[in-house]
Amino acid sequence: MTIFSTLLQNVRTMPNKICMREGDNEVSYKRLWMQICNMASYLQKQSNSSDKILIMLPNSHKFIVLLFGAMLAKRVPVIADPKLSYDINEIIDENSIRLTALANDIHVKGICVNELEKITDDLFSDIINEDNVDNFVHSIDIMLTDVALILYTSGSVGRPKGVILTHESLFEAFQNYQRTVSITKEDTLMGVTPFYHSYALGSCLIEGICIGACIEVVNEFTPRKVLEILQDKKITVFHGVPYMYRLFNRILQKKKYNLDNLRICISAGAKLDSDIAREFYNITGKVIHQEYGSTESGTIAINLCDDLESNIKSVGKPLTGVEIKIIDGISLIKSKGRGIGYVGDELFQGEWYDTGDIVDIDEEGYIYIKGREKRMINLAGVKVNPLEIEEVIKKHQSVKEVLVRSVKHPRYGEAIQALVVVQEDIDADDLKKFCSRFLPPIKIPKIISFTDKLEKTQLGKVKMQQNN
Repeated sequence: MTIFSTLLQNVRTMPNKICMREGDNEVSYKRLWMQICNMASYLQKQSNSSDKILIMLPNSHKFIVLLFGAMLAKRVPVIADPKLSYDINEIIDENSIRLTALANDIHVKGICVNELEKITDDLFSDIINEDNVDNFVHSIDIMLTDVALILYTSGSVGRPKGVILTHESLFEAFQNYQRTVSITKEDTLMGVTPFYHSYALGSCLIEGICIGACIEVVNEFTPRKVLEILQDKKITVFHGVPYMYRLFNRILQKKKYNLDNLRICISAGAKLDSDIAREFYNITGKVIHQEYGSTESGTIAINLCDDLESNIKSVGKPLTGVEIKIIDGISLIKSKGRGIGYVGDELFQGEWYDTGDIVDIDEEGYIYIKGREKRMINLAGVKVNPLEIEEVIKKHQSVKEVLVRSVKHPRYGEAIQALVVVQEDIDADDLKKFCSRFLPPIKIPKIISFTDKLEKTQLGKVKMQQNN
């Protein structure tokens, strides 16, 4: 089976049920399937079997039809953030792209975009509104081992990489989530976290469509607008990221919204700070459930317990179908729902994938993230976890945000630097003294630099490579 098997089942059993809404545009499961087939037919006629299509779009009806249409036509969709700051020519080159669907505000440097075929909004409208659907599309033989799509990472720790996902990867990831999280066809999910990130693509978009739910598609996060939609459209499941909940809190302190229908609030993509979770709970009475995964691994775990403190401390237990083990403090996972490798690189070897995350697991199976192996700082043979230092510095009332990293130093060779965003003035020496109350001397940053802001990804995750 593939995700198309489950989608077709929904089309047959509830053809007139609304599958997605985008503003005033409502699309039933039957209508969406016809549009997907029209797109698949067009792509088969206009491209070669080896062609890929680059999709760099915000959340939209167009994104959904192009994604599923390309996969159905066996024309591999290449999904990337339309706001990527680096030169997207590398994506175009390494995937031999000649067909694109780009957001209107994308500027491609160093290449004549006119040389690439584009599916414009007008062409898209013409394709999906064709009256006749070619029957041959329905009989396309999709193999589980076929490449379904290529999804680019956010680039928080370096240049984004294209992760290769097969049809087996997508179906097994859907099954893992379905067997663990109680989302049903009666639910309405909000799709505002960008679908070009693995979290929203898998846990919201694919999960929602394959389970037979309705997805409220929102192409831009504006906190007041989103809160109004949560209230007025009676959204039941919200997949967000920490900064969204932080902005919700600011508004909810001043204005009340009826969120009684909202039964599951999920956060992923970055660490959920305790102050955000507690404030949201105090205002709404709702627990934010942490979800844990990556583009390479798919969703690994989710915390579904109703205890607030547990959800602050732990990312929960592995999904059904996901196994986890720890070797030398590093988590390895086994799941048929993970990617198989990177574009232009060797495929992942063996059944177990090394996440690079430093974790603990308690007796009940709850997972606690302690840091990233790649971020570990080596000081004369002593390994220092920057996350531990960041947690200490964030305790200071004057500190808003902090990034701890290793930098070259003329005297020490390598030294710990803390990049700090403050909300009140503080002296670097005073901050070092504060650290000394909680940390041994070797872990106290030698360099403390103050900055106005930390560069982040679209999901609000702090980039490890800062320009300051």
